[in-house]
Amino acid sequence: MADHKERVKVTLEDWLQKRVTVFEAEVEHWVVDKGNGSKVVPFGRSHDEWNRFKSQMRNGDELWYYDSGGHSWACIRGRRGYAIVRDGRVIASYLTAIS
Repeated sequence: MADHKERVKVTLEDWLQKRVTVFEAEVEHWVVDKGNGSKVVPFGRSHDEWNRFKSQMRNGDELWYYDSGGHSWACIRGRRGYAIVRDGRVIASYLTAIS
């Protein structure tokens, strides 16, 4: 008889770690962009992508840091970044690291 393992669906909501402000996220990722006159910008070359991501925020939305956790990193499936949460649901995400 085959051994059937129940698959558990994991969602980004399961990985939410900490609510942060846009300012806190940007300060955490200050980068000197030498291609832009050595200007210090959040997320460096991904600055425009970050701006598009955060432009999706509406009044009342929350910004959360997410991390898939230790086991996923050990199995080379780790993910971390930021998520916009609206009415308790993730509506957009911005990936900052992947294994």
